[in-house]
Amino acid sequence: MTDRNGQQIAIGDRVALMTIETTARRLVLCPRWKWQFGAVGRLGRSVFRVTENTVDASNMTASGWIPDLNDPATIGTIEAQVRALRPDFFLSVHQEADGFFLRWEHKTDWTQNDASPTAPSIGEVWALAFLEVASANS
Repeated sequence: MTDRNGQQIAIGDRVALMTIETTARRLVLCPRWKWQFGAVGRLGRSVFRVTENTVDASNMTASGWIPDLNDPATIGTIEAQVRALRPDFFLSVHQEADGFFLRWEHKTDWTQNDASPTAPSIGEVWALAFLEVASANS
C-alpha cells in the first residue's frame, strides 16, 4: 500500500494493495466486526440486506457472506464502527487523483494528525480504517 505521497507503507501485515473483495473478506474475519442494520452482504451473485428481522447476522460471516463495500448504507455502518472505536479523532474522507484517503485529526492534541493510505473507493478506505483501529484496540 502507498501513502498519499506514493511511499510504500505497511499497516499490520498488509503491504500489498488488496482488492475490494479481499478487503471485505478480511473485514468479516476481524473479531470486532459486526453486521449492522442496513448493511448489504454478498455471496456470489446473491445479495442480502441486514434488517431488524435478521435473526443472527453473525451466521452471515460463517456462511461466507461479505459486506458490499460499494453500498452507501454498508459504508455508513463501517464508518459508524470506526468512529465508535476512535471517538478521540475527527475523521474525514478526501479524494485525490488516485483514490480516497482518510484524514485523522486528534480532537485535543493537534500534533497527532495523520492520513490513511490511498484506496480506490470510499468503502475500502473505511474498511481499512476499521481493520487498523480494531487491531489496535484488541
